[in-house]
Amino acid sequence: MQAFADAEAFQIVSEYVEVETGKGADALDRRPQLKAALVEAKRRKCSIVVAKLDRLSRDVEFISGLMSRRVPFIVAALGRDVDPFMLHIYAALAEQERRNDLTANQGGVG
Repeated sequence: MQAFADAEAFQIVSEYVEVETGKGADALDRRPQLKAALVEAKRRKCSIVVAKLDRLSRDVEFISGLMSRRVPFIVAALGRDVDPFMLHIYAALAEQERRNDLTANQGGVG
């Protein structure tokens, strides 16, 4: 993250690490660090930066909700100017990957 911040001339003001996962309407209730990061970003009027989209969420509805509410976030792996359409595509791929992982784990594969 620091290399990305340096390359983009960003200043990292806080870091949050989340170990919980969550999807659906109550995702933020199960992810207190993400909730705190969103609150701080809003207060500071700045973006949240995540290394990869699936670290933010592997739920299209959640990602789409952030976008529709104009919550500023940047995915370092995709660059600061990634097209919103592409974010939706990557979110759908991440969600499908989560589904595949669950199916494989339930079947004893993987």
